[in-house]
Amino acid sequence: MRRNEVPYAIALKDRSIFDLAGIWEAWHHPVGVDLRSFAVVSCPPNEMIAPIQNRMPVILRPEDYERWLSPDPDPRDLMKPFVAKAMTMWPIARR
Repeated sequence: MRRNEVPYAIALKDRSIFDLAGIWEAWHHPVGVDLRSFAVVSCPPNEMIAPIQNRMPVILRPEDYERWLSPDPDPRDLMKPFVAKAMTMWPIARR
């Protein structure tokens, strides 16, 4: 259950676009149907997100994009909270 029912917009302070770590898988069913599943990878929250949520998406730094997309067998060191001081958030309306 969400700890806070107020919706928030979250961005980087410099307003640059950011990428989230994700995984996907394609499975071919024997009857000929392809099923694709996708998930956003999450981690513990940073100090900005913690008051409103107990998890946050893993935000990748541009210098880590290539590694995340590579066949690296162990990218766990990339799966950590993004630096809170580089982020901002503000409440938004539900509509």
